[in-house]
Amino acid sequence: MTVRLLTRRAAVPLIAVVASVTTVSIWLADDSQRPASRPPSDGGTASAPPAPIGTDPPSPVQPDPSPTAAAPADLAFGSSSPTATPSSSKSSRRAAHGAGPAHGAGPGRTVPPGPPGPPGSSPPATVPVQSASLDELLQQDATAPAGVPAQLNLFLGGGPSCDSSGSTVPRILLWKYVIEVPSVPVLCFENFDRDHDVSLVFTDPNGAAERAVMPGPFSEFEGLFHPVPPGAVIGRYRVRATQGRTTATTEFQVVRATKPRIWVHPRQATAGTTVDIYLGGFPPSERADLHLYSGCGTQRYRAKATVMIDRRGEAHVALSTSTTGAVGCYAVNNPLVFVPSDPPPEVEGPTTTTFFVREPEDPPPPCGAPPLRC
Repeated sequence: MTVRLLTRRAAVPLIAVVASVTTVSIWLADDSQRPASRPPSDGGTASAPPAPIGTDPPSPVQPDPSPTAAAPADLAFGSSSPTATPSSSKSSRRAAHGAGPAHGAGPGRTVPPGPPGPPGSSPPATVPVQSASLDELLQQDATAPAGVPAQLNLFLGGGPSCDSSGSTVPRILLWKYVIEVPSVPVLCFENFDRDHDVSLVFTDPNGAAERAVMPGPFSEFEGLFHPVPPGAVIGRYRVRATQGRTTATTEFQVVRATKPRIWVHPRQATAGTTVDIYLGGFPPSERADLHLYSGCGTQRYRAKATVMIDRRGEAHVALSTSTTGAVGCYAVNNPLVFVPSDPPPEVEGPTTTTFFVREPEDPPPPCGAPPLRC
């Protein structure tokens, strides 16, 4: 059973995120996961392409040191609804200009798992999903607590998600091949026919497979966003892309976060849909505050919310939005994740903690209606 957080203006809020602003057009591509040769926006270093299949990736698998039992329910919430998240259930494509999940890129289908995974892998964990309402959080309009900045100048992202490596053979490219939980890596496809779908199979370290689709047509700057959420299996994953006789394969490793991190998905959401807030690398079995900011330039403080971190240091918050709620730019933060500079520069900070809520779109015209290509 998923328990919704009911917050009042005078009460201590129990999950944070968002606020109102006018609609703007803004790119929200995921800069931290580009497979290009230039460095990511978070200052990380580009990983080399993976070794050929059958050889070891460049970094060893990290064993999961924590228990695999379900996290304790948050006492403040009363109870939580266990949701199995061995791998992505919301793989979706997002356009380079920041469009939300494309139609046709829905949940993957899971096939029966194979034999137990190799040493160093972990079984899928069950992470309770804690829920909150954006509208209810916006009603707080609180003042920043002592020691918490009243505003942030977070970079909202921009630019394409994918780039060409110059290869002439079919390839699957990722910006990073060692991925910390949680993350939402983007997979890019080189030398495939971009007018048609690409079918994918993700096989986790335990042999369980999940299918997804990169829907065509897509541009060379677009890729498939595939969440690696809290509770993901630790170890080496294999990905196979197929389009007729064209195939490509790659591998990546999933490891536990080495420090606190927050990842919001999708980065651009349509009003009336759910935004997932993933946490990882936090002190285990403790509460953590999420501080909500709003604004498409400078982000102003709006609310504080508290979530329960599980024994792996991870948490998953499902934030519901309404079709009548405010649209605009938002950010969530925790001092363990980001502390702004003093004085702050024009823009700074992680791009994975910001998101944008846009107006609902009209349904697309029927297939075959000009100028659609079906």
